[in-house]
Amino acid sequence: MEEQGLPEATSTRTGKLSTFSLGAWCAPALVLVNCALGAGALHFPAAYDRSGGLLVGTLLQLGVTLLLGASALVLAYCSDAHGSKTYHDVLETCSGRAARNASAFSVILTCFGVCITLLIVTGDLYDRIFASVYGDHFCQVWFMSRQFTISVTALTLILPLCFMQKIKFLQRVSIVGVLAILYPAFLTIYSFYTVPRSEGVHLKTQPDSWVGLIATFPIYCFAYQMHEVVVPLYASMERRTFSQAAKALSAALLLLLLVYVMVGCFGYATYGDTVKPDIMEMFDGSDPVVLVGVIALILKTVATYPLMTFCGRESVESLYLIIRHTTPEDSVSAGRKHIITIIWFVATTVLSILPIDIGIAIKFLGCLSMLNIFVFPGLCLVGLATKKPGFIPREQLAIFFGCLFVVAGIALFGLVLVDIAVFDLAEGETKHLCV
Repeated sequence: MEEQGLPEATSTRTGKLSTFSLGAWCAPALVLVNCALGAGALHFPAAYDRSGGLLVGTLLQLGVTLLLGASALVLAYCSDAHGSKTYHDVLETCSGRAARNASAFSVILTCFGVCITLLIVTGDLYDRIFASVYGDHFCQVWFMSRQFTISVTALTLILPLCFMQKIKFLQRVSIVGVLAILYPAFLTIYSFYTVPRSEGVHLKTQPDSWVGLIATFPIYCFAYQMHEVVVPLYASMERRTFSQAAKALSAALLLLLLVYVMVGCFGYATYGDTVKPDIMEMFDGSDPVVLVGVIALILKTVATYPLMTFCGRESVESLYLIIRHTTPEDSVSAGRKHIITIIWFVATTVLSILPIDIGIAIKFLGCLSMLNIFVFPGLCLVGLATKKPGFIPREQLAIFFGCLFVVAGIALFGLVLVDIAVFDLAEGETKHLCV
């Protein structure tokens, strides 16, 4: 936590960056992959179906990686102007305190949404096991219902870790989470060669509508989002040079692209337009190979949820301190942290057991990612060009692209919100195996 203003909530998400010497660009690249790789991968086959098939989905991913790489490099470049070490510092020095506070609020919503998504995935995983072992009527048994499985897992395994004041232990556990989320990539390939093809499976070659195509763009962006940690990671490198940051970012995006393309292509090629929003629900839970993946992903939830809670709690507390104008001497309060943690935990758990599938949750997170990926970096670029003349070559061109990022981010944010309201929430249809 910084001495004044908002704490760097996003840096707490990867607090290890400030204590480890990362040296060469390979290690930072792996850290970026660690931060980006998550539950969004499970939705890629369904995103391929919505965006128009294998070719369109893959090309859209290529475009996403180029745009996200550009906006992340903008943050690194802007941080050099004032020697900033955190994401929020860059926003404050380039765009002012209001932009910094807005980004902190965006981090709160993102962490909150990720926690809900993780619990929804946990319920889907249990459903997959029970449906395969006990049949489609498993949800009539009370201890197999989503309400029970999600609540018990959250109370017994996740909540105790959420009360930790430091995240050193959780950072080590998160290594298990990274390995766990790679397992679905293997399962999609495994299923492609072992699952019998159904004659009714249809593979699209083009999107149903341009709205559907554009609406999937933020979904892809969310899966690649790592912008909150780019600046603290850049500051922690032994050789803080822009070229080293570019190498690390390029390597991370390439590795993520390979993983996501495998999940999307093999998953969609296997199940076609029948694929569910969570690819894990398509697998046979009685298969030992699949069962290992289910257990690994549950461990991923246990490892990741407390980290997101820690990050969100720090941001909530910092906003509270600013509103109350609390002095630094009165800012430390274990009781306040516990209250925020309990409210956070109860709210996310209750929302996760509502009949909302992972597709809607990831779309919402995709909306928020538009702010962190396009709007805030665009504001930084415009602010730097106007506040520090001469630092950026071709300032007018930089201002143009900065404004373009801001406008595009806001437009995509609004479009996907409308898409969620019109096509998802209005239909009132969920795609869980059991509700």
